[in-house]
Amino acid sequence: TITITGNYLQTVNHVALAGSSDTATILSATATQLILQMPASSVPSAKLTVFNNAGSSTTTFSLINMDQQLKFFTDDYGPGMQDWSWDNSSKSTDYAVSGTVSLKEVFSAGGYQGQSFHNDNVMILSNYQSLSLWIRGGANDNTFKVLPDAVAGGSAGSTNITVPAGKWTHIVIPMSLAGFSGVSCQRFDFQITGPTTDQTLYFDNVILINQ
Repeated sequence: TITITGNYLQTVNHVALAGSSDTATILSATATQLILQMPASSVPSAKLTVFNNAGSSTTTFSLINMDQQLKFFTDDYGPGMQDWSWDNSSKSTDYAVSGTVSLKEVFSAGGYQGQSFHNDNVMILSNYQSLSLWIRGGANDNTFKVLPDAVAGGSAGSTNITVPAGKWTHIVIPMSLAGFSGVSCQRFDFQITGPTTDQTLYFDNVILINQ
């Protein structure tokens, strides 16, 4: 289920996935809150079109259908995924964005260590919109170099991301960045810069979003 907040939602009588014939089931509707049961769907992502007697309105945001994405880690490793990290990596129930499990990554001071996912199958990155993940920061802000690895075709650079200390941050990296879309590969690496002191971070809901 999902919950949408807004105004005048008590009059909503129909909710559809924009651009498809799939519809959501309205579980409850109040003036400020709409609770929906989402349908089983082959649509990878979609905005919602909300209808009432006065007309319709489409959300500015899109919802991601997790069942239609390539999963590196979402409560557990996705099909064919392995942990090829060169840090201290383990599954943990300390924190989670959704579900109960995330990946706990302990990076030693000055080690330039990395978290790495390996897929048994080659990933053709032009088939995907973006790399999406959540990271809970460590004791300090940290910078990571993100890049495709075990490249089977094409060539790409890398991009840097900054992870603020002590909170979950949602990170989206378009495949158009740094030439990622021209690459086929079997790994994605997240290599920390430094750090100056040991850092413990958590990774969750790491996916490639389909086109």
